[in-house]
Amino acid sequence: MNVLSYDLKNLTVQVFTLIKSILSNIINLSNYCTGEITMNNSLSAELFWLSLTILMTSMFWIPYIINRMLELGILNALWDRFGVTDTNKDWARRMMQAHDNAIENLILFAPLVILIQMTETNSATTATACMVYFFARLTHYLAFTFAVPLLRVLTFLIGAGVQIFLAITLLGI
Repeated sequence: MNVLSYDLKNLTVQVFTLIKSILSNIINLSNYCTGEITMNNSLSAELFWLSLTILMTSMFWIPYIINRMLELGILNALWDRFGVTDTNKDWARRMMQAHDNAIENLILFAPLVILIQMTETNSATTATACMVYFFARLTHYLAFTFAVPLLRVLTFLIGAGVQIFLAITLLGI
């Protein structure tokens, strides 16, 4: 079973390494830090980072569901009508909690970014803040999953700080 746990951890790391590689090839991150858009679309940097954050959050369930399939078998994992099965792996339980936390915070972050866009109060600073939020939430997810407590709390606070910064920007304070 330890080999299986190790393989799932490696799979998770490989998935996020692949995502990072894809993102690096699609954009030049330094342009998004300053708010300069180099892609041929109408997304602001803030909306770009919001879209990536939504995409990332929407994929957080994949590793722990794969784990569930390996533990219970594919049919039993898919046939769970009431969603009450539990995992035997602490990392998978923590990953589910990290996913829940990411969704809870996305509910706060998304309207702030949309309001920044609607009120045209976006700037290089708000673009950088949205990028910081994306990487803070990714790091929080990994730190929560692999039980790195200080880093988990720090990255949570960074994400919360970005939300507060965006709200203060909207209020013009």
